[in-house]
Amino acid sequence: MDDQRLRDLLTPAAPAEPDAQLKSTEEELWRKLLEDVDDEKRHREYVGFVLRNNLVKIGLRHYGEIVEAKDRYSIEARRLAKRYQKSLMDILFFTPRREERTKTSSLELLGIIIIALAMVTGFYMFTVKNDAVPPVVMLILRLLCPAGLIALIVLIRRKVLKARAMMNRPGER
Repeated sequence: MDDQRLRDLLTPAAPAEPDAQLKSTEEELWRKLLEDVDDEKRHREYVGFVLRNNLVKIGLRHYGEIVEAKDRYSIEARRLAKRYQKSLMDILFFTPRREERTKTSSLELLGIIIIALAMVTGFYMFTVKNDAVPPVVMLILRLLCPAGLIALIVLIRRKVLKARAMMNRPGER
């Protein structure tokens, strides 16, 4: 199925002119949003209404007014408006979004540090000849290097699988 046909199937036909009740509700929500342009909740409410009622072009125009009015709105308000304008633009032109980035949690970073220390310790134990340490302890310490390597491979594999799942590619695992 080509892109244009898919776009036609997924995009409902826009009415020539929205009815008066929709238009008045949209204007009311927009006025409410303009009272506090920094309020994320009002933006979500407005954009949700615009999307549900296929008034994307009107929403784009309104957000463009905020972005262009450098004197009336703060930088943060204009950035927020620009972000919502871009979201509406992506929806209007059926553009996939690739902003999702995964962050490594503090716990994962701690795990990576512990794995690295274990690998260094294990590797060091291969180079040291110490008769004061019992052979069983020396064996356990030497096993830290391959065990750390295996743990690192498992961690990387989990990250790759998570990234593939986020990309939503069926059939690849």
